[in-house]
Formats: sequence, structure tokens, C-alpha cells
Amino acid sequence: MKTTTNFLRCSWACALLFLCVSVAAQTESNTMNPVYKVSMSTLGYTPKAKKETVGSVLTDLTKTAITGQSSQPQDQYADAVRAAITTGVGRVRRFSVVEGQFVPGEVADAEVAYYVDGTIGTIATTQKTITPEDKKKQPYDVFKGEVSATLHLKDVHTDAVIATETFSVSGSDCSWIETAEGALNDAMNALSWRITNYFNNCFPLRAHIVEQGEVKKEKLKGVFIDIGAAAGAFKEQHYDVYVVRLIAGKEAKHKIGRLRITEVMGDDISQCKVTKGGEEIKAALDDNLMLIASSTD
Repeated sequence: MKTTTNFLRCSWACALLFLCVSVAAQTESNTMNPVYKVSMSTLGYTPKAKKETVGSVLTDLTKTAITGQSSQPQDQYADAVRAAITTGVGRVRRFSVVEGQFVPGEVADAEVAYYVDGTIGTIATTQKTITPEDKKKQPYDVFKGEVSATLHLKDVHTDAVIATETFSVSGSDCSWIETAEGALNDAMNALSWRITNYFNNCFPLRAHIVEQGEVKKEKLKGVFIDIGAAAGAFKEQHYDVYVVRLIAGKEAKHKIGRLRITEVMGDDISQCKVTKGGEEIKAALDDNLMLIASSTD
């Protein structure tokens, strides 16, 4: 009976220890990769009024004659572009977009950290006519979309600009499509993903190397990092590895290698292949230096 009681006590102690370690690891992961609440603010768009003169008309006709292409503003898609921008911001792994439009100067929700404002620059399509080689087939028109926007990420409380970037999709970025609407949807989708990728790089996922893997000839071939599905890590995602020193409370980083996730093994664990800097990473781990892995895509 005494043996059974001791066993139960040991089991409960082990379970409690596991729970504490899991909570501690999750808390540290959340601290390294906080998710920020973000509000969308004004995304202005002013249609460009085009003054048609004899000279401008002749210029447009000459351009069309030379390239076989003509451009047409598509102002009616302004709201669709705004929606594509919001979708792009909403996909950022460490952002959570809140409902409603933020108005600068008004008191914001205390939990909201940033807001996005900016201007939409261009909404247009380029059109050209395709003449089939088969004379029995009729010529038809095809289109490419063109959209651009400049966005600013700002601190809600201080109005300080955290990041600013101009995103532009046109020309070689898109394929020819047989409808203007389809062409603009194609361009807006590309714009949306560029916004997502940009802010993912501004706010990368960060992880620690928690265990070494295979070593060959003093080169580290694989590692395990403490980030996984819960933070949005995915197979084939790349991480740069830095040696980090704290100087006057600031991080001083020196890149020494690169990793690629080969398997996401849980909510907070992933297996990685060392693709660069195997010797340097191993030496840094052996010397107990502070290492941080930071996502690059």
C-alpha cells in the first residue's frame, strides 16, 4: 500500500513538473513572439483627374500604336483594394486586426498597439488586343491589373512611425487575363501577399535552439527549436541564427548561420536542418552563447 502511495505521489509530482515546464516554455514563447492588436485607419484614394489636351491625346494614341497597349483607370475598385490591404495585414502572423476604423487623435482601446494608414496610388488596367494566327478566330482583348499603395504602421499612443513602405504591382508581376475584373483581382491578390510578407519580415518569429541534432565532422547538421504550429511556423520556413549580446539593455546581433524547418513536430517544437554555419552554430552552443533564430519568410 505504501509503495502504491509513493508511486502515485511520484506520478503527480512528475505531471505537475511537466505542466510547469510546459507553461514556462509557452510563456517564454509568447514573450518572444507577442501578437499585437492592429487597427486599420484611413486608406485614402483620390482619382487622378486627367486633363485631355490635343497633345495628351496624340501621346496616348502614339503609345497605343507603338506598344499595342492602352491604360484605363479603374477607380470603382477603390474599396476592393482597401479590402485586399486589410486582408494582407490580417494575415501577418503576429498581428490581430481589430474591427472598426481607428481615427488618429481619438482614445484607442488600451490593448491596441498599432494602426495602419496610407494612400492608394494607382488602380488601373492595361489592355491589348490579341489577333490569333488562325484567321477563323476573332481578335480578343486581354488585361493586366496595376495597383499601388503606400502604408504606414504607427504607434497608437505616440503616433510614431514604426514602418513605412510603398507596394506596387504591375507589368511583369501579373499575367494577361481575359477580363478587367479578373486582372485587377490578380493584382490585388499579389499586393495583399506582398503586404503580408513585408510585415512578417518586420515582425519575425523568434526561437531558441533547444537541442542539437546530428553532428558530422564538427558540423552541426540539425537542431530543434522551440517554436511550432501555435506560432504559425511551417515546413520549409527559413530562420537566420544570431549570436546575441545585451549591451546597455539593447540587443547586438551577429548572424552566424541559417536553418530550414523540416518538420513541425508540435505547437512549440520544430525540427530543422542547418543549411549554413554548422560549425559556427555548434561552437556557439558549446560555449553557451545566447542564440536567437529569427524567421526570414
